[in-house]
Amino acid sequence: MKFIITERQHKLLVENNQLDLFVDDNIPEKSVTYSFKTMKPWKNKSTGVWFVYFNNGEKIVGELETGLGDQLVFISIGDKTYTTNSGDFRFSNGTGSIELKDFKSSNPGVDNVLFPKEQISSKQIIEVLSMAFPDNWEPETNYFTAGLRGIHTIGEKLGTNESWSIMNYFDTKTEIKEIMNQSYSKSKSKLSFTYWLIDELKYNDKFVKILVDRQWQSIDMGLKTEKLAEEIIGGTEDVKFYPPGSKMDRYNGVDMTIDNVNYQIKPLISYDEDTNTVKTYGMRDYQDKKMVNKILFVNIAKMLEFDNKKYSPSFNSVTFSSPPTKITDVN
Repeated sequence: MKFIITERQHKLLVENNQLDLFVDDNIPEKSVTYSFKTMKPWKNKSTGVWFVYFNNGEKIVGELETGLGDQLVFISIGDKTYTTNSGDFRFSNGTGSIELKDFKSSNPGVDNVLFPKEQISSKQIIEVLSMAFPDNWEPETNYFTAGLRGIHTIGEKLGTNESWSIMNYFDTKTEIKEIMNQSYSKSKSKLSFTYWLIDELKYNDKFVKILVDRQWQSIDMGLKTEKLAEEIIGGTEDVKFYPPGSKMDRYNGVDMTIDNVNYQIKPLISYDEDTNTVKTYGMRDYQDKKMVNKILFVNIAKMLEFDNKKYSPSFNSVTFSSPPTKITDVN
């Protein structure tokens, strides 16, 4: 296994007489190793600064020493290992982060991993759906976005007459895009990505079932969370939830409106009041969604309400600069 270290890391190893340990699979005693499932680039739209977030992680070996800015940090993801300095790296509640420029300085070529060239876009997926199932494609209206209806529907899962297709959400989920990309790469097809995907969605039932089942997990969790919020709030007359496919949901990120205040709703897994960090699922940055006033995190015991501003999100957690504007304990 090979590692790339910076000049200041090399100097630290020399000063601590540890350079001879840094061969093969030996790791310096003062280093610390973390293991993560995924990593993802994220741009802070307020500052323009790019970060890399590492998700679903844990510390494996060593201790991250406060104040030791040159401590060597190993970041393991699958069969790949990256390095950085403790002064650049942050870790809390299973999530690590580092500025992209600092991560790149210790790991040349990581741009190709973080920003792979062969990636289908959300726009392409929408175009593919409309081309694959023209008889099920309905145009945009004043209230609803354009999309598929009457095929692989939400209603089929819930036992209702809801005709909005689960496939319409394929453009929103990174995991779905990764499955599409990997499947296309392995297919060795001579067709373009677009026409290969059209054929797969029309004729490969096994492939479609994998995508639909994965997507439904997220949709189902979201619907259950919204239902729980509705039950907790109860009794409020001026409350409105937006149906699947509505522009308020798809374009504006609004799940619910109460007394002219718009909410995005997420599940609440845990909350650290010391750091204002919420563990959740499917979180992203809604700060550019100007119609979203509040972020609401809900579980069966508690409901937290935050202003939609000044926070740093990853997929499964978010840290706010200020505490909740409202905390509701559920009896």
